[in-house]
Amino acid sequence: KQLSQFQQLRASTGQKLEKKLQATDWFRKGYEAYLRKDYDLALTHYSQALQCDPSYADVYHNRGVVHYERQAYAQAIAEYSLALRYNSRLALAYNGRGVAFKNLQKDDLALADYQQALRLQPHFAVVYNN
Repeated sequence: KQLSQFQQLRASTGQKLEKKLQATDWFRKGYEAYLRKDYDLALTHYSQALQCDPSYADVYHNRGVVHYERQAYAQAIAEYSLALRYNSRLALAYNGRGVAFKNLQKDDLALADYQQALRLQPHFAVVYNN
């Protein structure tokens, strides 16, 4: 028996919602591992989240944070850039990428990212400090 268009849409929407919920659960597990400084496990969980939702900008941001903590600044920049591809209004990612650029002594790029973060969130105090 064929499903009506409504039933197909409803099934599709349910599957998408389930994937979003799974991604959020993996994101939470990744963040908990990050807080314990278990960076390998955090990256594993974040990768699981991206398998469920490849456009989850906050996951890319948090992977950037993990790489930054490991002083893998080029990898951090790549992750922050992916986060910004999926959410161009993510001030945290501009700030994080700016800090990573600063650590690579790319001050002009760092300053440009700090300025963009402040355009998005003018009261983002830590950016002024950076």
